[in-house]
Amino acid sequence: MHIADPAPQAGVDVGTDAAEQPTISGDPETVENNMLDLCFIMDATGSMGQYISSATRNIHDISSTIAQSSKLASPEALRIGLIAYRDHPPQDRTYVTKNFGFTSSLPTVHANLSSLRAAGGGDGPEAVTAALRAALEDLEWRPNASKMAVLVADAPPHGIGERLDGFSNGDPDGHDPLQIVRRMSMMGITLFIVACEPALSSGYAHATDFYKALAELGSGLMLPLTDAGLLANVIIGSALEQMDMERLIEELGETVAARAAAGEDVDAVARDLHERMERRGVSTNHVAFEDIYVDTDDARHNRDVWTSSTSLAFGRRATRVAAPGARLTPAYVGGATHARTSPPAPSGGGARRTPTFGGFGGGGGLFGAATGSAGPPSTFGGFVSLGSATPPPAYSGPPPPPARSAAPAPPEPPAPGAAPRVGHTPSVVSPVSYHQVRRVARSVVSRSSPLADAAGRGE
Repeated sequence: MHIADPAPQAGVDVGTDAAEQPTISGDPETVENNMLDLCFIMDATGSMGQYISSATRNIHDISSTIAQSSKLASPEALRIGLIAYRDHPPQDRTYVTKNFGFTSSLPTVHANLSSLRAAGGGDGPEAVTAALRAALEDLEWRPNASKMAVLVADAPPHGIGERLDGFSNGDPDGHDPLQIVRRMSMMGITLFIVACEPALSSGYAHATDFYKALAELGSGLMLPLTDAGLLANVIIGSALEQMDMERLIEELGETVAARAAAGEDVDAVARDLHERMERRGVSTNHVAFEDIYVDTDDARHNRDVWTSSTSLAFGRRATRVAAPGARLTPAYVGGATHARTSPPAPSGGGARRTPTFGGFGGGGGLFGAATGSAGPPSTFGGFVSLGSATPPPAYSGPPPPPARSAAPAPPEPPAPGAAPRVGHTPSVVSPVSYHQVRRVARSVVSRSSPLADAAGRGE
């Protein structure tokens, strides 16, 4: 598949007064073809039933809210695709991936999601790499549409260094997720990762750092979630922010590409452009979420290793082991609802807020606090510190992969008098953040790469 060069043909003067260019968010005139291709990449193993059910139950709200808030040209302007995955045999003998393709028919999307059954899996890590490859190579992405993939996962791909990994060298078909996601970024496909917690961070030594790095390579975000009932908000908020990022790419693309080609540091260009946009008073959608993770020197080192590695084999040799179970901030330990508690199934088996949804309440979920616009330039993608945390305990080696559970424990209510831990809004409209402009700048450089055309052809 060939993706046409997405570089804009005419940029907007970023020095224009705010009165003339007041906002990016919600302005359909800044994108010539206001279309969105949205792909769900869903783990369909035994522990994921609540997430599959949530996506199925809320798909109509997801679609209508994205269409209305993004001012898409028509119902057909939004296409939704689905890639389901389990694991490679002998870990799972049902299927590795299922490709349902793109469609603009909501009844078809609902039927596709309804057909999924959470079952199987095996050794902990799953066929994530195969699913990413299927999303990249087997789906027909429209060249002129905004393109985003949302990976919903509670386990990492094979080959990142986890204990008891049945395919410790990685995908048995020889594909590498770092290389796949770089190709996705070159083709303008932004990757958001929904990290189902606490299973991901409590059961795996490397998964949290790896997925944060993978989202950075994909010009997107990793979003922690412990309440499946809020999955629709995650998807909606991510889509609304991504549509605004595409508008920023249209506005800033020529400027970023020219300055990067002249040898300027991309992050320095992003800081300069962000300051200019702040003076104009530009606002954008920000997906609303909290970073619930303890950040450490080891974690930062691992993320740097993965983002700079050309392959999993190289990254495995250079990462440090961080203690699983100590990755969540103390405020959130014990309040999560997504957990694996039984053995693995056998193989073969001031801001303006967007509308909220009734029924998305309930304690225990972490998604919803608006933090995407804060943080110094040294942090990426809107992840922010939630305050000081006690140091993690000494590490004595990763535990076996977590057990699976088809039914989560009920959420624990917050302590009396405690501040709300969950907001129930998909996104907030607030001043454009440095992190957003940085993501845009890096995406422009990736899409402008001489390798982008070859990536689109799978070379």
